[in-house]
Amino acid sequence: MRSHPSGLDRYDATEAVQYVGDLPDDYAIADLYRLADVAVSVPSSDGTPLSVLESLACGTPVVLSDLPALREWVQGQQEGLFAPVGDVQAVGTAIVRLVVDNTLRRELRTNGLALIRQRADSRVWMARAEEMYRGLIG
Repeated sequence: MRSHPSGLDRYDATEAVQYVGDLPDDYAIADLYRLADVAVSVPSSDGTPLSVLESLACGTPVVLSDLPALREWVQGQQEGLFAPVGDVQAVGTAIVRLVVDNTLRRELRTNGLALIRQRADSRVWMARAEEMYRGLIG
């Protein structure tokens, strides 16, 4: 393992990370999100990845690339932790911080769930759309 000046080399995630490949359905994906301590989405450019919203909806704190589209959804230190695009050390530091800080992880989990309930719950949005249509034909 290469030594990092930040001291991150003392953490070995070999046994903590598992690649699962294709999953049969959305329920299997949600089950894995709920088992995870942290979800990581660090593209160099993107819109809002659905995986970020799915993670938040399942109560999994996220480490994110600091991209404008993600800042439209997530407030740093409130619902997730941001790392500068391409900064591997910052990503590692954020992951370790979430793994070792149970209080922060719980706060991000609670805030992320509230965010999704408020802004992305399809039942809420469908009810709002139905209300608008009823107002139009009313």
